[in-house]
Amino acid sequence: MDDRDFCFYLRSLKNYCFVQKYHNKKDLNYNDIVRHMLDMRCKKLNYQFKWTEQNIQKLLEVNKIFKEAWEDAFIEAKTIMDTLYKRVNSNDKYLKDYGVKIELQPYIQVWDDEVKAYIRKLNLFDKIFSENHPFEIKMWVNGKYYPETGDDSKFFNDKHINRNQNWKTKHFNNEFFSEHNICYAMDLLCDNSWAFEDILKINHIDIKVNVIYRSFKDL
Repeated sequence: MDDRDFCFYLRSLKNYCFVQKYHNKKDLNYNDIVRHMLDMRCKKLNYQFKWTEQNIQKLLEVNKIFKEAWEDAFIEAKTIMDTLYKRVNSNDKYLKDYGVKIELQPYIQVWDDEVKAYIRKLNLFDKIFSENHPFEIKMWVNGKYYPETGDDSKFFNDKHINRNQNWKTKHFNNEFFSEHNICYAMDLLCDNSWAFEDILKINHIDIKVNVIYRSFKDL
């Protein structure tokens, strides 16, 4: 069963669970069933996965890009926070507080012959849980960087970033990665039923730095 058939089957299953719950009064938890099926799919694909040198290097490349993505986004986040900190402390007319959040979202982009460009393809998990709930890895920068002192040690010691913290023991605990540091994002993907084959297909990561401007009025 390929991913397209898998998604069709799950849509049918969702309708079945709805009918059972609201017409036959049998409470079937669709999300639990889906999670179980995704876990089974992941185990099957991982069992069949070929640990070729090419596949190993591709996994390491994705791992590297995730690390670089966090650090690139943090440079931008620091610049934003430095500016907003100065505004708050100069009694800015509007700005009283702010929040900065980094989000990473992996995608698979495929070539479209009609438009002659790469287009974004929803991964299996976006298809299942709908486009409104894509898989994202998020981290608030507030509390990990202090503009008043320039201290960014908490950011670089965070589990998402720390290059001395290795997340290979659960999913990448084999001889192929004995000398490599696996980042938290890779571990999180595996924890969410992404098979190694799925991770290999990632060729685009959206890197977002979201800013929340806060103000208030006292009465």
